[in-house]
Order: sequence, then structure tokens, then C-alpha cells
Amino acid sequence: MNKIKLAVFHAFFTQKGGGEKLIFDLRNNFNADLFAGAIHFKKYDPNSTDSFSQELFNTKYKLTYLHKDIDTLLLRLIKRFIFFGFSPKIKKLLEYEAIIFSGNVMFVQRRIKKLRDKFSADAKPKLIIYCHTPPRNLTDQFESFINSAPKGLKTAYKLGGKFILREYIKDIKQADFVITNSQNTHRRLLDYTGIDSTVIYPAVNTEKFKFISQQEFFLSYARLENMKRIPLLMEAFSRMPEKKLVICSTGPLHSWVADQIRKKNLTNISFKGLVTDEILVELVGNCL
Repeated sequence: MNKIKLAVFHAFFTQKGGGEKLIFDLRNNFNADLFAGAIHFKKYDPNSTDSFSQELFNTKYKLTYLHKDIDTLLLRLIKRFIFFGFSPKIKKLLEYEAIIFSGNVMFVQRRIKKLRDKFSADAKPKLIIYCHTPPRNLTDQFESFINSAPKGLKTAYKLGGKFILREYIKDIKQADFVITNSQNTHRRLLDYTGIDSTVIYPAVNTEKFKFISQQEFFLSYARLENMKRIPLLMEAFSRMPEKKLVICSTGPLHSWVADQIRKKNLTNISFKGLVTDEILVELVGNCL
């Protein structure tokens, strides 16, 4: 039986974490072509030896991206909206029998349906949403999002947030199948958008990770951001100086974590930053 022609469309390659590893696993398993809304080339360097960059630019697989990401917040958002809404590269997706969308991709699903009807009535790719979380700043963390707004901009944040959530719901309703990665995500998506889904848990590479020994340290591989409760993790181990913690990841709080360890003299916390897959296997195999 012939395999279907499949594309995996990930919103942004700006972080290096579990979500990105999952995308590489999906691409590799199905031998799919990979599309990206944006790539941050300062973080994903084609010449880098880190495993994330090597996987993204793996020449065994076809890679298409809409644009290069930038650091300036407002310009970054405007650029993303423009390319999602108008990039001619979106038309290439009509060539596929199915597309798996990962991350919060805006407007693309609606564009595909319009382009399909206009240019190729025979091309009917199935649209599959793999939802890892609905936008948290616009759903269960909406109140915190509004409270974080600069003085005088709370109303703008509130109206803008509601507009983006409404557009997100329109997009996800275009899907032929909606998949969520956990029961928790399933409930959140249903509660805040009214959209039901099928739970399919992400694959785990059980062959790679093996027990080696039990050494006296805990391990955190969570992306360094507030949503992952990194400040709470740091506070907990600051109160347990006899317990050792190894942090081996990166993210927006990278500099903050390093500063906290230095300022508070948290000698029980070892911050390794992003590590290679080989070192990660060793850490996981030896941690508590």
C-alpha cells in the first residue's frame, strides 16, 4: 500500500523543547515534509552542532519556512500575521494528501480551503490539528495576561486577546480531525473553545532512555518559562539545600535562572543549559 503524501506544519521554531522533539519524531516516523511558520536563526543555526539545529536542517527531509523570526515583539507579531495570511508558499500545501498542524497556526487552515477551491478542486488535503494547548494567555491564563499589561493598555490587551481567540477558534474549526496530547488539554480545549477532540498521547522513545544508576540528584528538563513554574521550582530547592537539582534546558528565563543561582548562592542547583541528546540520556539514566 502506498504511503500518503504528508506534511507537518509547526508554527514556530523559536524554542528548543519537547514540542519540537515531537515534531521531528512525527516527521521522521512518517517521512513527511516539514513546514514552519517562522525559524529563529539565532537559536536554530544550520551550522550548529546541537541536536535541535541538526534535526531541523536534516537534509534527508524537505524543509519549507515562511519567514525568518525577529526579536522585536510588535514587529514579530505583525510579520507572523502577514506571512500566515499572504505567503505564496502556503499554496504548496495543496500538493499533500494530509497536513498535521502543530502549535497555534493562524489563518493557514482557512487559506488552504480557499486555495483548494480556487486552484485545484481535486486537491483535498485532510487538515489535522495536533493541539498541545490552546493559547494559554487567551484561555486559562487570560486574567494574568491582562494584569501583566502595561499601564493604560489593559483594555487593548483584553480586546486584542478576545479577537485572537475568536480567530483561533475559526481556524481550528476548519480541521477534519482535532487531536489533543492529553486529557488535560482535551478538557481545556473543550472548556474554552467548545471544540471536542481525540486524545493521542505523544510518543516516547523508550529505547533511548535506560536506567543506569540512582545518583543523588533530581532533574528538570522543562523549558525555562513561567508557564512551566520554573520560579516555583527554584524556590522549592532554595528551601531544600540538602537536595540537589540539575537543570538542563533553555528558554526565556535562561538568564534569570543563572542570576538566581549566583545571587542566592544556590550551590545545590547545577544549571547546564541546553545539553546534547547523549548527555540528556546520561542524566535521565542517573537521576532520582
